[in-house]
Amino acid sequence: MACFEEEVVRAYFEVNGFLVRSAGHPSEVGKKRAGALPTLAVLNPEVTENATNFSFRLFTTDIGRIRAAIVSILSWDSIGFSANLLSSDAGLLKFIKAEVTTKRLKSGFFPPVNLPEARMGNCLRLLVLPALPHAEEKIREALEVLREAGVQGVYTFRVMLENLLGRVKPNSDYSKSESLQALRIIKAYGLAKEPQLEMFGD
Repeated sequence: MACFEEEVVRAYFEVNGFLVRSAGHPSEVGKKRAGALPTLAVLNPEVTENATNFSFRLFTTDIGRIRAAIVSILSWDSIGFSANLLSSDAGLLKFIKAEVTTKRLKSGFFPPVNLPEARMGNCLRLLVLPALPHAEEKIREALEVLREAGVQGVYTFRVMLENLLGRVKPNSDYSKSESLQALRIIKAYGLAKEPQLEMFGD
């Protein structure tokens, strides 16, 4: 069963015009530190090639320049993560160093040739994290850890949630997407207001 964050990531790319499918072997999904991360293969049929001039830290303004990507997801239920880390740069950096390794990302970022995503051509290798540190020095250190692990770009859940909350309409029906339906209900009750969206920390 897909985790909530995986459903959010899927919805984020789908509402922004991407074709999305689960990547990797089903038995790998949901495993903790020793196993592969949940991974999606995304393709934007309206874009001819991946751009090369966006920053390593990604925002929704970058999504229109992505053609194809393998997207791995480090979720809130990862070992060692808690809400307290959202306000602890040192804790977040320690978490990232422990959880993001070349070995752990390898099966998602470099799929076996018998899997469809291995034949997608030139793909970006992206990672979605619960959050990044706030202090500039800690951010630089965290991004360097990610680069060394083979990541080519990083999103935070806040970026995706803000985009989705800006798109969902309280009076619309999103019954085909559990994540969009949940965000619609949250928005309908006034628990998340644009543009602050204070219910989410980065």
